[in-house]
Amino acid sequence: MRIDENITVRKIADEYLVLQPGLEMLDMAKVYTLSESAALILSNFKGIEFNRDDALQVLLQHYQVSEQQAKDDLDRIINQFIAEGMIQE
Repeated sequence: MRIDENITVRKIADEYLVLQPGLEMLDMAKVYTLSESAALILSNFKGIEFNRDDALQVLLQHYQVSEQQAKDDLDRIINQFIAEGMIQE
């Protein structure tokens, strides 16, 4: 899978914001707030091919959680990215 290269992640105060440029109108964009783990996935894999196991390893290295919890969080993150058009499988 691959995260859209045009997506921009910004940390503002304690929140991570994602700017996704509009596809049809240059002056339109979508803005999302992300969890820290979702921002970590976007930052590590933006514009490169990766799979769920790659992303799982990043979460496990960064957070002290069980593998099952990391898998559950990752599934939720990936599914939301796909639904919002930020990632292609």
